[in-house]
Amino acid sequence: MNTHPARLLEAPAEQGDLPYGIALMRVATPLHARTLLAPADPEERQRRSAVFYQPKAYRIRERLPLGQHDRMEEFLMADGHLHERDKAGHERHFPIHLKSIRLRELRLAAGEIADLSATRADWPWLHFREELYLRVCIDRLVVAPGATLRWSGNIASVLIGNLTAATTGLTPDAPFTIQVRGTPHYCFSGVRPGATAAGMPGAPGRGGRDGVISNMRQTPFGPQPMPPEPGASEPSGDGGTAMPGQPGGGGTQGHSGGMAMLAGIEILAVEGLNPNDFHLDVQASPGEPGGAGGDGGPGGAGGRGAPGWAHPRRTKTAGQGGNGGAGGDGGAGGKGGAGGLASHIFLTLPQGAHDTLELNVRPAPGGLPGKPGHGGGGGRGGPGGIGVDHPFVGKDPDGAAGHDGAPGEAGQAGSAGRLGNTPPVWVHAA
Repeated sequence: MNTHPARLLEAPAEQGDLPYGIALMRVATPLHARTLLAPADPEERQRRSAVFYQPKAYRIRERLPLGQHDRMEEFLMADGHLHERDKAGHERHFPIHLKSIRLRELRLAAGEIADLSATRADWPWLHFREELYLRVCIDRLVVAPGATLRWSGNIASVLIGNLTAATTGLTPDAPFTIQVRGTPHYCFSGVRPGATAAGMPGAPGRGGRDGVISNMRQTPFGPQPMPPEPGASEPSGDGGTAMPGQPGGGGTQGHSGGMAMLAGIEILAVEGLNPNDFHLDVQASPGEPGGAGGDGGPGGAGGRGAPGWAHPRRTKTAGQGGNGGAGGDGGAGGKGGAGGLASHIFLTLPQGAHDTLELNVRPAPGGLPGKPGHGGGGGRGGPGGIGVDHPFVGKDPDGAAGHDGAPGEAGQAGSAGRLGNTPPVWVHAA
């Protein structure tokens, strides 16, 4: 398969006019897009519309502004209608960007994975959240054991004229698989446009003040401490107690996982497939992990005790060290984001081929819990002041050291995000 796509200035008018090979194009209007994406069979389009709003989530969104997106998808891929109230929103959405893959034959070797996705690499100037469309027409697809056809995060319309097992045959343990996955990016919204963030670390505690030696004056009775200034307190030789560290901030909640977009798959004929030889594997992207909690700030160090001095009467003049501040508690981890949502997957098989299919559809897992922040370390106790020798009574003892501050507690881990919805898959045997 030629992997170098052609860029078309204008999209062809009809499905049958799509060129063979890979082509990238812009489609200017909803009506033109419907011509290229919708099934040719009007009964198939009606069957899709008949179940389009059966899932509860679709019925809820129908009453919200988001419902215009669902109504446009129903128009493009089923038997929906354009609504005047949606016109402004749809005009902002168009033109759409479409990747077309049209092949007369594609052969997939054993274990080969063919990723057909339209990606931002095809249109590097687009915003990474731009919705991309995929149209695949393969006249004959020959698959060996373990072969996989996949796409991620595209609104996809896929037509396979003839699905044929290679001469080696397929088995339920090595089937042919069509794999539908969610967008590679997380789901952002106007409510939460920013990225998930870790909590800010707590600020460190302020250290305790150092002890102060009293000013001395000489008197006939020996050195005496000077009285404090009017209104001032007696200076203390003990070191001050330090301030505790601040707690770490909480991590933010993770974003929801990328959505598995609407897909319509038509297989017109099947050859050589036995029961359960064909697997349809659908799952949206997992939720983003919650942000980590910030670490608690360290406690401040206790103040130093003032050194002793030769007091004429006191023998314990060296100041005690101040106590260290407690460490701040770690911040809580953020909750994991919800698993991605999954849109409708419509699959049409030829009559009698239903037993060849095995469905593997499951909700996307929620994001992992955010890790808790570590508790801040306790501040060191300040050292006691050094004693001094007295002329009459010997050495003045050193001041006692302050106590170390207690370490902060670790934060709480976040909780896991909730599961996404079970993909609504609709299978019809033509």
